[in-house]
Amino acid sequence: MGLVDAVGDALTLRARMGDVPRVRALAQVGPTTRLLDVGGGTGAITARVAEGAAKVWVLEPHPRKVRHGRGAQDGMAFLQASAERIPLPDQACDVVLAIVSLHHVPDAPAALREAWRVLAHGGRLVVQESDPATDQGRRLAHVEAWLGTGATFRVPEEWCALLREAGFRDVAWERARRGFFVHARR
Repeated sequence: MGLVDAVGDALTLRARMGDVPRVRALAQVGPTTRLLDVGGGTGAITARVAEGAAKVWVLEPHPRKVRHGRGAQDGMAFLQASAERIPLPDQACDVVLAIVSLHHVPDAPAALREAWRVLAHGGRLVVQESDPATDQGRRLAHVEAWLGTGATFRVPEEWCALLREAGFRDVAWERARRGFFVHARR
């Protein structure tokens, strides 16, 4: 395990652990759940959220994170691919997560259409993002802009509209300890 990945996992876990119980509740993870984490990195948070699930995939475009995740996380399948082209068949998942990852996706509407495609009827989508209308969100957006990552931050209402356009129903959002959640059903 590389030092950069180990430090990144530790920081991610520390920052996100307070929201894990709510993510699990929104995702309704159970023993038959097939879960996909879009942009799940090394799977550190995925492992906590997906505990007890029947099948877990982590979709991650960065090869270093995929290699690290494969070595660090048992029981999860890592897919190196983009959110706009998920290499799973139609209706393969019961839950799709995107925990602070969609702002990095160049074509978020295409990624949401793909999430809808791989979800079974009645399946759940749970998105967590930083809110650019808050001080914390503005700082993160500033850092991402300075780094030139191409990240696009949206307020909750924008995400809700994108989910509806992608075909999701029962779309709602709520505040998280860090940022906000948007959740919906296929």
